[in-house]
Amino acid sequence: HIDNTVNSNAKVNLNSTNILSAGEVDLIAHTNEDLRVNSYVYSTGVLNDSNNQVTNKVNNNENIVLNNSKIRLTDADSDLTISAADDLKLFTYSLSETRVAVLGVTTSFVDNVLNRNNKISLTGDSDIFSMQDINLFAGKLVDGNLAKFDLDAEATAFNGSIIPIPINPKVTNNISQSNVVEIGSGSESTSVRHTNIYADKGLEISRIGAGAYNNYSSSQKTDIVTSLAGQVIKGKTENNHVKIDGRAVAGVASNIKITIGEAGEIIILNADERNFVSGAKGNPTIDIDADESVGLTADSLKLGTEDYANALFNRYLELQVLMSEYAKDGINSKAYLGYRAEADRIANMMVGMGLAEKDSTTNELKLQNSLRVDYIEIPDIEASGGNITIDTGDFYGSGNVEAKGTREVSIINNTNLLLKVNSIVIDEAGGKLVYNGNILDSTSSDETSITNNLKNQINAINSSRKEVGFNKVVAETNSGVGINIQGTHTGNIQYSGSVTINGNTQTVSQSIRPLANIQIQGDIINREGGVNISS
Repeated sequence: HIDNTVNSNAKVNLNSTNILSAGEVDLIAHTNEDLRVNSYVYSTGVLNDSNNQVTNKVNNNENIVLNNSKIRLTDADSDLTISAADDLKLFTYSLSETRVAVLGVTTSFVDNVLNRNNKISLTGDSDIFSMQDINLFAGKLVDGNLAKFDLDAEATAFNGSIIPIPINPKVTNNISQSNVVEIGSGSESTSVRHTNIYADKGLEISRIGAGAYNNYSSSQKTDIVTSLAGQVIKGKTENNHVKIDGRAVAGVASNIKITIGEAGEIIILNADERNFVSGAKGNPTIDIDADESVGLTADSLKLGTEDYANALFNRYLELQVLMSEYAKDGINSKAYLGYRAEADRIANMMVGMGLAEKDSTTNELKLQNSLRVDYIEIPDIEASGGNITIDTGDFYGSGNVEAKGTREVSIINNTNLLLKVNSIVIDEAGGKLVYNGNILDSTSSDETSITNNLKNQINAINSSRKEVGFNKVVAETNSGVGINIQGTHTGNIQYSGSVTINGNTQTVSQSIRPLANIQIQGDIINREGGVNISS
């Protein structure tokens, strides 16, 4: 008799932990077992019976818990992946044999008691955020491959008894498998792009065989079962579910609107200069409409003053270097022509504004004057719709599930400030909720009807028909996605006041047109629609 017991535990517990990363983050709880448990009994007794028993007890527990913890990924090319999984391979047999012409009998038994539990839990005030994708895998490895359960069990008896006594070798399975992902009521998962949640059986393959052989007859039965064919191993029970009582949002940055200043608002950063302009302010009013998990606030925008002439001239010199490098590919190459067009535009602007002049002989651009300009700078913006993909047995909870489609990135500058815009990228349309391969959608227009419609579709797919109960379910697709950048300021700024020079007080008054331009400093990419820039 062989009694084989294996207990494996892999745990990750984050308690009141904050992780801020500019790269990928993987949390992994994984066990990998390759077990070979075999027994052979040969009986030489004349009258005694003999049984060969193999018992396997395997308990695998992989558990990842985030309690009052936060993980935030700030890089647009990095994913957050949390994986709890076990790979179990068990090859086991029980073989018994009696020699020929004895009176005794022998038989074989294999009993497998296997418990496999993988769970991911967000509890308390936990918050995970990724600028790209979030993957929550219970039953999948961190690389996205399915965890594997491979069972090969056989009980075989060779009976040489001279009396035809029945023998009954047998394999018995008692297998419990549970893969679970739960987001508690105070916790949330938000991704700029997609959220993928897996809590299912993984890949299962089993070969169960029993064979009886004696002097008078023989029998052999083998059952091969694979989850790829939708089959279930005999003696197995499973509890796979995704429960969301908190908030799961994909496409959290699907709609971003930034409004700088009220109509006609005048901003002058220098306090002394500001005294000469009636109604001028030192800081603009800034209104931002975006999900708070994106982290975009008024403090994300940068106010400053620069010598605009120097800034333009430095860029002009950079372009000359680039043109020199790409001239090697020919002066008709797209890159060369693009850089030359930008250089010519800057040169003409500087000459037209009196900031520079061109040498009549060499055509060389020479800096002539300076121009101090107040500006406001927008940080890089990564926007995208997001899909939520769920693979599990039951999907339910009392929270919010939102797959948002991209609508708009809008930046409106109503002030006299120079608007500096860095990179803006709209990645994907998103807005799909996919459950076990089924795309769920609703033609309703109001949020309550959409939620009820989608809940009914989820309930129809659930294996236990568990009442889903979600507070809000959204799957929104949008068309006409746009990037809109506008500068609305018009007219001049009137400066007036008294100045004392060498004891003489003079009244000054001057009307100046501000440089309320839009300066693009990065790539503007919209993979789902158009781009509009106007000033």
